[in-house]
Amino acid sequence: MSLLVNSSFEQGVLAPWQRLNQPGQTLLGIGNTPGLAMIGVNYATLYTAVAGGSIGQDFSGYMPSVAAIAYVRSGSGAAVNGRLALWDFVDMTNAVSSFVAANAWVSVMTVKDLRGSGSPHAARPANSIRVEIYLDTPKADLFIDSVTAF
Repeated sequence: MSLLVNSSFEQGVLAPWQRLNQPGQTLLGIGNTPGLAMIGVNYATLYTAVAGGSIGQDFSGYMPSVAAIAYVRSGSGAAVNGRLALWDFVDMTNAVSSFVAANAWVSVMTVKDLRGSGSPHAARPANSIRVEIYLDTPKADLFIDSVTAF
């Protein structure tokens, strides 16, 4: 079970996902073209006018490490570049995996070791971990589906 809320966007709303990096240059929406979603009916659509626009969600957990997986594809079919990141706000470090998305869904995964943040089983501050997806190709669309963290 994912630590994220609304991880496959099937609720038809974006909350609690939010625009983070370059929010004034980034558009976030829900797509539901029949047969296009990786899982279910809905998926998130991300457009950025400048490189590095992102969306993300903060969450909490009690574990020595956290992994995130996301399915991504280009909105136009042309190759677009992006990154999947996990942020640890206790020790202000991150783990990042780069990806290239084109005209088919691809999975991207990253893992963040949380043991540098003190005891891995100690209570962590609320919302001290963030999953964030960056779109590094400007003036491009990225479709996102089934984002999980565990």
